Amino acid sequence: EISATFILDISHDLATLNGHFPKFPVVPGVAQIDWAIYFSRIVFKELGEFKGMNQIKFLNLLKPSCFVELELNLDLAKKMISFRYFSGSNLFSSGRIQF
Repeated sequence: EISATFILDISHDLATLNGHFPKFPVVPGVAQIDWAIYFSRIVFKELGEFKGMNQIKFLNLLKPSCFVELELNLDLAKKMISFRYFSGSNLFSSGRIQF
């Protein structure tokens, strides 16, 4: 298994926050999945075509004005990425992406 970790600055001016929600902004789940795929393709170039997702869980709201870690784990034999967004012991979301 190969791993990579990124530290992301979730700032108030992220375009993905537009419309989610004006008085209580949160990072939408689709953006979290998109970022996991994006960073996976940068680090693990041999992934191939996107095939699907499973075990996607959104446990806590990811709000602006924080730093969050994105951990990616590659199972090369299965061409599958496991991801999780967390800060300390607070887990925001996790899941698996199949390539």
